[in-house]
Amino acid sequence: MGGSEDEVDHEMDDEEVAVKEEVKEEEKVKAKEEAKKEEDDDKDRRRPAARKSSRSRSRSVSRDNRDNNRRKASRSRSRSRSRSRDRRERSRSPRRDNDRRRDDDRGGGGGGGGGGRGGDRGGETEQMTIGGEDAAFLVGTGGATKAKVSRVSGARLDLNDESGGGHRLEISGPKEARERAKQYVEWVLRQRVGPITVDTGLRRDDLSIVEVPETCVAYVMGKNGSVLRAIEEEWGTMMFFGRPTSGEDSGKEMLMICGPRRARRGAELKVMSAVEHKMQGYHVDADKKLRRRLDQTGDGEGDGFGYDVFPFEGEEFSYALGAQGSTRKKLAAASACILEYVGSVAVIAGKATSHCLFIAYPPPTINRPSRGYPRPHTVCS
Repeated sequence: MGGSEDEVDHEMDDEEVAVKEEVKEEEKVKAKEEAKKEEDDDKDRRRPAARKSSRSRSRSVSRDNRDNNRRKASRSRSRSRSRSRDRRERSRSPRRDNDRRRDDDRGGGGGGGGGGRGGDRGGETEQMTIGGEDAAFLVGTGGATKAKVSRVSGARLDLNDESGGGHRLEISGPKEARERAKQYVEWVLRQRVGPITVDTGLRRDDLSIVEVPETCVAYVMGKNGSVLRAIEEEWGTMMFFGRPTSGEDSGKEMLMICGPRRARRGAELKVMSAVEHKMQGYHVDADKKLRRRLDQTGDGEGDGFGYDVFPFEGEEFSYALGAQGSTRKKLAAASACILEYVGSVAVIAGKATSHCLFIAYPPPTINRPSRGYPRPHTVCS
């Protein structure tokens, strides 16, 4: 009996030991699971902060890149503007500057425009009130008409609104400039209502009158006046068709050219060239001479301003004209004179006509076949 009880007690002890060991193993497993869970939770808590830090670094890099790109673009634009200024300075020919100074000394109106600059701020100011339609007509497309009147007259024109729908035109400058501007404004506004009548009873020092055959009027004007506007722009003049009140041409439609003497002569010769091209023989006779002597206000004043006439022979015209008139323009610019071809005759006007003749028609030994050249018909004041 005793032996069997001992065996039972021993078995119970073994079972207790086994249970305790199982409990310990379970506790170890549970502890490991809890430790792993805490570790995972800690990782989860750290991960959003890391993502946030990464996004912050990315945004900072993007801002730096944008700033660098802006700085590079700014430096590029600055260099581009600097290069553009340098090119403009280099392209400004000393010869053109000298020609411009000579034109200013001689009364404005060079081969590529002129007639004096408007907008003189000196002197007094006069005012006149005009209606809305007149104001719009005076201003013109993009302010071109008002600017032209200001440039040719030498006065400054300012247009201001008034209560009641009217407009106040202020004309500033020396007295003579203001008087010219007021007369030009009157002529411009008359074009809206009908023919312009020009009082030619008193001799004006700013007006040339040129006859244009009726069959050539449309050709000289061009579509919507484009040809006249181009001549005005080139020579700095104001041009329109009007009727003189005195003389043999009284009541006849004539072309009026307003501006300084040199500019008016350049525009006059340009119109004569166009008329001769359209109606051959109108200005030049069979002997290659001008049918009518050039005689406008400013001629015959004894200051050396005049003109020469040189008839072309054979292929000389093409030689002196050049491609699209390039040679003629070069000769005029180099000699600081006015040079236009009226049919087969070259008309050289200004104070440097002999200089222009030597450049245009050198002695036979200089790049020309040997032959005799007729002397020009010199007509100087």
